[in-house]
Amino acid sequence: MKTYFNYDNVVINIMKKQLNIIPDHGPSDIYIENLAKEPNIKRQLTKLTNDQYVKILEDYGAWKNIELEDYEENKLRLLWIAVFDLKEQL
Repeated sequence: MKTYFNYDNVVINIMKKQLNIIPDHGPSDIYIENLAKEPNIKRQLTKLTNDQYVKILEDYGAWKNIELEDYEENKLRLLWIAVFDLKEQL
């Protein structure tokens, strides 16, 4: 079953079984990094430009502008937001 994170016309499809691997509590960085390497996720994340990432992440307001210059980190940040937003909905 697919789940969909949709924000500002950016949609990320994540399989429910992929979401279930991510722990609800505690450190999850390694799980997010591994999920980002999954072909279906990697393909979606690479389609987005850094400007798209920055716009969404700025709306969340958790990072300084200098931090948002890192494209690879922005991918992981948005994936983390998407994962936990979807887990909260399930």
